[in-house]
Amino acid sequence: MKKIKKKIIKHKEYIIVNKQEEAYVGMMYGSLVWSNNWDEAKPLHKENTTWILEHNPGSEIIEL
Repeated sequence: MKKIKKKIIKHKEYIIVNKQEEAYVGMMYGSLVWSNNWDEAKPLHKENTTWILEHNPGSEIIEL
């Protein structure tokens, strides 16, 4: 019998950067949290970036 390999689909991930060049790292007490350390950035799927981009004019999305 021949083994069938399953394809693993990896979705693209993105980070959000604001005008001050800080990366989005999450939320705390209902507020967005940003950090100068991009290593702490929270990777998001494209569909999860809409609200943040709408409420932070000038923010950009960067593909990882």
